[in-house]
Amino acid sequence: MIKLKSLKSGHKGERYGLNSTILSASFLVRLGADFLQISQTTYSRYENGNLDIPSVVLIKLADFHKVSIDFILGQTDNPERYR
Repeated sequence: MIKLKSLKSGHKGERYGLNSTILSASFLVRLGADFLQISQTTYSRYENGNLDIPSVVLIKLADFHKVSIDFILGQTDNPERYR
């Protein structure tokens, strides 16, 4: 199960270099889509598991959200990256 949706809930703007309080889910979809240079529809399809995420996009998503790829893919509940 892809955990992109869980990355949106409760995040503060500082995580994304913004000075806002809690960001709206739709704003984060737009932010993620813009970052990846894809449509919001494609980003939402990744989130919902309706479209497989290419590995190059998966790496960019992990960098964007500052979490591990394993966390995004639902293989762990620990969002920390392995170094």
